[in-house]
Amino acid sequence: LARAAPSASWTVVELGADIDAAVTTGALAVDDAGMAAGWVGEVPALFTPDGRAQRLGHRAGRATGFDRDGRVVGRFLGSDDVAPATFVRHGAALVESPASAAFPPRRAARADANVALPGAFFAQAYGGNRLGDVVGTSDTGAGTAQRAVMRLPRGNVIDLGALVPVRAAGWRQLLVAYAVNDRGTVV
Repeated sequence: LARAAPSASWTVVELGADIDAAVTTGALAVDDAGMAAGWVGEVPALFTPDGRAQRLGHRAGRATGFDRDGRVVGRFLGSDDVAPATFVRHGAALVESPASAAFPPRRAARADANVALPGAFFAQAYGGNRLGDVVGTSDTGAGTAQRAVMRLPRGNVIDLGALVPVRAAGWRQLLVAYAVNDRGTVV
């Protein structure tokens, strides 16, 4: 989901639209160029700003972010015969690395960032940008339905799933927003 700054228009980009629709995709981080780090099925992946997926190898895991040098970082999942590990992408290779590298410092949401929808019982902020946008999740006030939300610098909180482009794309709901870059791209 991307907001064209500084206007209030939005563009919806489906991550992994170029792969089998039965395969789940997701993203946990986005850099300022609009590249998103996440997963396709069980494999770490990198998504271009237009949503095309690039699988990063074949080992089960998640790309979790970008390090200070802009390299994709993440974690491999463990199995019966393979221990969990973390990685940093060097060129086309995923190189196992110290655990601290897989979880780079995020632009965390301020601790006092209120991302609650009106009447909500629960809300959690997950990420923010230098402009003051904060993203996360909130219930709807009935305490049952969860929504991806964004708090704008002026303080108003919006339900990202209620945006016209999201509905027009055929999506019924967005549950969680994890990160927003300084260009307003939300994953």
